[in-house]
Amino acid sequence: MRIKQTGKIQGGTRKFRHATGTFKGTVRAYAVLARNPDGSCNQQADALLDADAFSGRGTLSF
Repeated sequence: MRIKQTGKIQGGTRKFRHATGTFKGTVRAYAVLARNPDGSCNQQADALLDADAFSGRGTLSF
């Protein structure tokens, strides 16, 4: 599964109270699912293995 994200920064605390910026990123999720006795995927069971990878790029001014 691949999910694209965008974000906008407006303000923060202390040193970053005037922060502004934009970011774009992608999250990729991989999973190994359990199987039913007949070999079909068991969508009700928790994933046996889950790995996520995130990448992003943007600007930040403060």
